[in-house]
Amino acid sequence: MADFISTFLEATNTQGGMSLSNSFKVEIKGSGIAGLADNNNYGQSGEPFFSFLCDEAQLPNVQAASGTLKGRYLGEGQVNYPHTRVFTEFQLGFQCDASMTPLKYLNQWFGSIFKELPKSAGDGRKFEAQRSNRLSYPSDYCRDIYITKTEIGGAGAVGRESLCYVMERAWPFAIDAVPLQFGTGQLTKVTAQFYYTRHHILNKDLTSVTQTAPSGQNAGAMRSDIRLKENITKVGNSPSGINIYEWNYKSAPNTRYRGVMAHEILESHPHAVALQPDGYLSVYYGKIDVNMEMVK
Repeated sequence: MADFISTFLEATNTQGGMSLSNSFKVEIKGSGIAGLADNNNYGQSGEPFFSFLCDEAQLPNVQAASGTLKGRYLGEGQVNYPHTRVFTEFQLGFQCDASMTPLKYLNQWFGSIFKELPKSAGDGRKFEAQRSNRLSYPSDYCRDIYITKTEIGGAGAVGRESLCYVMERAWPFAIDAVPLQFGTGQLTKVTAQFYYTRHHILNKDLTSVTQTAPSGQNAGAMRSDIRLKENITKVGNSPSGINIYEWNYKSAPNTRYRGVMAHEILESHPHAVALQPDGYLSVYYGKIDVNMEMVK
């Protein structure tokens, strides 16, 4: 029994450990909304993605529609065969900030399908009782949704990616009612249902991710929220005057890194900061003159 447990643990650790369902990220490509964000994005990351406090997602199911053959051979019964891939709907849930950004985003997206966008301050439009709606072309409202399964490790809470589902040409067909009530306050949450044309899967090797931070010019957003760090020491400044620090992540106390603090970069270079789904700030080092490096 002991040998079996040791073998199981060894095999599991070789594959990166056990997977946890509360580690993932969701991004919606092509998400520009006038008035909500600059540069066709939310979070001022400089990328055309919407990724804001998504706390509920699903990896979609896979199934096939099938037909039947009968009487092909003597003594053979009914034989099923696949003929069409079937893609079913899925849902995403978002926690809302005080400005209700996820709900505004979804309402704007849904309204763009029927060319009836929500009104804003100073908008002189009038909604007549006898008005008609003209549908948009799918190319104008369909967007790709990326659901990536991640695990804790590397340089942060979503530092290791195992696979990514890309829902192609998705659109929201229902935005669920948002419950409001007096009494004990709870986080406001909005859930939306989506259809999509098909999906494809990107397999990734999370076992290749190490504690060595990649060079800033070629890396994605790196976890740089001060709440994830400890033993912080300032060691210098970049040519443009950005403060440079050394620290260790609370989840990796034996490894030191050199880089920046996201809350400082948010003030001086907001285009280089992204808000991750779990509420922590990340930095695109390729947009500043500092590299994130492992010290030891």
